[in-house]
Amino acid sequence: EKKELVKSLRPFQLLLGTAAAGSRPTAVYLLLSNPGQLEVAFSFQSPSDLNLENAPYWCDEKALEDEREAHFGWVEEHGIYNIEPRAGEIPPGESLYVRIAYSHQSVGTHILPVVFNVRDGRSVLLYLKAHSV
Repeated sequence: EKKELVKSLRPFQLLLGTAAAGSRPTAVYLLLSNPGQLEVAFSFQSPSDLNLENAPYWCDEKALEDEREAHFGWVEEHGIYNIEPRAGEIPPGESLYVRIAYSHQSVGTHILPVVFNVRDGRSVLLYLKAHSV
């Protein structure tokens, strides 16, 4: 069931750039705003947070290769990306900054699919992507 829900999401790629291995982490900030009159709860979920058996096919029409699925697991296990806060609530008329940081600890291209969820609302599939040289 969860695989089908994630598979139906339209992906959005968030590029965090390129830097030398060992450099300070690269960070981007997302501003989440609640223009409504009710409190909004949100969360960011990675493959392990979704408790799915094996990495899902994530939205690609053709199945991902085992090597790529293993890459997502490696990126998570090594803490290459950090999202703060990963979940929270935004009061009516308020805003909140979310920090997404990429650690340049290993040479290569690092990709992590993350689902951004709004409780009782929409979800967006983000592909976090960055490079260390």
